[in-house]
This record gives sequence, structure tokens and C-alpha cells, in this order.
Amino acid sequence: MKHWHRRSDGRIFWWTLCILLGAVAVHVSRQTRLYEATGVLEIPRPKITVVGNHEVVDAEIRSEYEVNTVLEVVASKAMMLRVLDRLTVGDRDTFFGLHGISDPSAESFQRLIQANRTLSLDKAAFAIRMSLRHPDRHMATRIVKLFLNECVAYEARVRGDETKAALEALERRAEAAKHQAAEMERVSVDYRNNHSDLNGAALAGDESYQALLKKAAVEKNLSEMILIRLAEARKEDGGVATGWRISKPPLTPGEDDYLIMPLVVTALWGTGIAVVGGVLSAIMFTRRPPVVAQTKAL
Repeated sequence: MKHWHRRSDGRIFWWTLCILLGAVAVHVSRQTRLYEATGVLEIPRPKITVVGNHEVVDAEIRSEYEVNTVLEVVASKAMMLRVLDRLTVGDRDTFFGLHGISDPSAESFQRLIQANRTLSLDKAAFAIRMSLRHPDRHMATRIVKLFLNECVAYEARVRGDETKAALEALERRAEAAKHQAAEMERVSVDYRNNHSDLNGAALAGDESYQALLKKAAVEKNLSEMILIRLAEARKEDGGVATGWRISKPPLTPGEDDYLIMPLVVTALWGTGIAVVGGVLSAIMFTRRPPVVAQTKAL
């Protein structure tokens, strides 16, 4: 009798397990395939610049960008909205429709991007790797490409604004230095005219006059140096500036290059649930042997 009950337990367990595993197999086969596209945004490396004068020469490392700050810009909501604005009506239908979303709002776009995008930072290579998963392989590539292009365009706009502001500040400084040099030249001439009784040798020994001449020379040299730097800055602004760039554009995955890991995770969870369900079914639905009452012998 006990052997029969053990066999009955086993049958219930295996029947339940097979039925649930069949349901898991059907469920996994009906899951949406996800494709992943990956691109890399490269940041300029720090430059080693020699600074100092004839007496002291030192070297310092200067970088216009801090990689963690760049990562924050790439992951920002503002960048997501820029990409959303670039999507056509057809793009939005494909992007949201395959996720089963009928409301193509900015909040839905942000939530889907955050759930399906991976950003990794490579500080050694000064690069940010972006990967995006989507049921449509072409859409996955398009979204990554839009993000990278918008990042490059954003940095170019910021760099252009900063360059323009720096040039304007340098122009104002050059004008002020030019005016100051002319003013010091006028003061030294007025001093000489007001002391016409002093001859050349006397002027050479006049400390006040010599101080004015020295200050006028300093102001003139400073003005000339600023004008030279302004000319160099204008030349640099007219050239090709190096900034953020796409070192690895995203490639469209092949038809059979879908991600297997989400399917494996779903299958593992389903198998675990099937095993637990089989055990519980065997415990709950097994017939128990009748309890035989024992009578006491009189």
C-alpha cells in the first residue's frame, strides 16, 4: 500500500511538472525577441602642456572634459528629449508599438530608454559605451545612433558658445590694454612737456619720468601680447576643433542575433515554478490511506 502511494505521488509530480514545463516552453517561444545595438562615444584625452618662464619650466595635465560629467550629460533627460524630437511618426510607431505602448509620451520614452539602455564608462580609454535593446533591430541601431549624434552636436554647440564668449572677452581685454598703453604713453609725454626745463640727461635721471616710461613700456608689451593671442585664437576658431566623437558607430544586428539571455532567464524562472508546482501538487492531491481504528481488547 505504501509503495502504491509513493507511486501515486510520483505520477502527480511528473504529470504536473510536464504540463507546467509545456506551458513554460509555449510562453518562452512566444516571448518577443530583443536585439541589441552598441556604439562608443570617445572623449578627447588630456593634453600635457609646458608652462612657465625662462627660469622655471613645469608640465601640467589639462583636460577640457571630465568623464563622469560627460556620462551625466549622455544619460540626462534633456538628451532623451532631444532624441525623441528627432524621431519621425513612423519611428515612434515602431519604437512604442513593439513595446505595446499606445501613448508615445516623453515619460514613456524615458522609462523605456532607462529600462533597456546600458551605459558603461571606460576611464582608461576616455570612452562611453552605449547599448540599447529593442524588438526591432533597425530601431535599436537608429536610437543609439541618434543619441551619439546628439551628444556630438551638443558638445559642439557648447564648445562654440564657449569659444565665442572667450573671443569676445579677449577682444574686450585687448581693447582695454590698448587704451591703457595709449594712456600711459600720453601721461609720460605730458610729464616731459610739463618739465621742459629738464634736458635729456636730467630726464634720464628723473625717477618719476623713468617710472612712467617703464610702466608705459610694460602696458605696450602687454597690449601687443594680447593682440597676438587674439589673432591666434581667431585662427584656432576658424580651424577644425576636436571634441567628442563617435569612435564606434552602432551596427544593425543580424536577424538571428537576438539576445538569448532574456529567454534563458524566463525559462529558468518557469522551470523553477514548474518544479515547485509539481511538488505542491503531489503533496496536496495525493490520496491518503484510510485510518483504521484500533479496538482495545477486553
